[in-house]
Amino acid sequence: MDAEQISAVQTLPLAVELNEDSRTQRRDKLIVSIDETTGKIDLKTEVLKGILTQKKVKNLKVAIIGIAGPFRKGKSFLLSFFIRYFKLKRHPDWLKEEMDKPLDGFRWSRGAASVTKGIWMWSKPLIKGDVAIFLMDVQGSFDAKQSEQANTNVLAWSTMISTVTIFNLMSDLQMNYLDNLNYCTEYARIAVRNKNENPFQKLIFLIRDWERISSHVHGFGGGMAYLSTWLTDDNNEDQNPTAMKIKILLIRMKNQNPTHKNERPKILTRNNGNTQQPPETNNIQIYWKQLQCFLMPHPGVKAWLMGNFKGEPKFIEPYFLEYLDMFVPNVVNNIKVNTLL
Repeated sequence: MDAEQISAVQTLPLAVELNEDSRTQRRDKLIVSIDETTGKIDLKTEVLKGILTQKKVKNLKVAIIGIAGPFRKGKSFLLSFFIRYFKLKRHPDWLKEEMDKPLDGFRWSRGAASVTKGIWMWSKPLIKGDVAIFLMDVQGSFDAKQSEQANTNVLAWSTMISTVTIFNLMSDLQMNYLDNLNYCTEYARIAVRNKNENPFQKLIFLIRDWERISSHVHGFGGGMAYLSTWLTDDNNEDQNPTAMKIKILLIRMKNQNPTHKNERPKILTRNNGNTQQPPETNNIQIYWKQLQCFLMPHPGVKAWLMGNFKGEPKFIEPYFLEYLDMFVPNVVNNIKVNTLL
C-alpha cells in the first residue's frame, strides 16, 4: 500500500493532533485520534504508512479486522485473542497451551471508564499465506463524554477500511445501536464518492453473554438463525414497532440492489429524535457483501470476580473458550483482502 492509497482514506474532517499515551513503545499504535468536542478526527498518516508498508508486508495483500460497538463491552479483550491465536501459530490447541499466561495485546480493563481512545492498530502483521492481517481496535460508541459527531466519524472511518467489521453488542440486537451503525455507514459514503467499488465487505454481529439458548444456541448456527428472524417477512403483524424498525435496518444493510441514480439516501432519525440527512454522494448503494451473527456465551464469573485477572485462559469458563475457538479461527480462515486499500 503506497502513500497515495493511504491519503485516499483521509477524507473526514481533521483536527489538531492529540497526544498518545504510554502505549507508544507497544505494538498497538494510535492511527486515528478524535477531538471529542468537535468530533473531528486526525489520521496519523505517517504511523499508518509505517505499519502498512513495512518490509514484512511489502509483497502481501492486506486485510483488516476491526472491532467496534458500544463502549465498555469487552472489545479490546476479545480482539486480543486473535493475537494469541497467531502467537501460538494457529495450533488447534491454541487455547489449551500456556493457559496461565496473561493475555497479550490491546489494553483493556474491567473498570467503568473507557480505555480505548481513538482507533488503534496492532503494528505486527498476522501472516496467513499471502495475506497480512492487521487488527484494529475502535473507540467505543455511546460514551457520554464523547460527542455524537465523534461517534459518527470514528465508526464511519473504521467500517470504511475494515475487511471484517465485528460489531460487538451485549445480550441482544438493540435498536439504537443498529440505527447508529446504519447512519454511520451512510455517512461513510462520502469517503468513497470517487470509487466504483462498495467498501463495506463483511459485518459480523457478535452478541456477547447470550442467554436465550432455548430459542437459539450459541455460535454461528444459532446466530444466523436468530438474524434470519429479523430478515424474513413472516409474522410482521405480531411484532412491536421497535422490532419492525430493527428488521427494516437489517434488511437495508443486507440489501444488494443498487439505488436509482437520482434517488437521495433515505433520511434517518437519530437517537435524539432529530432528523438528519446523510451527506450527498455518488449514490453508491450501501450494503454489506456479507452479514453474519455469532452468539457468544458469558466468559464466567470466576475471572470477573478476580481482582488481578489478566486474561489467563485457565480462569475463563471452558464453555466460553469452546466458542471462542469456533469464532476466531472462522473469522481468520474466511478472510478476504481489503478492497479499499
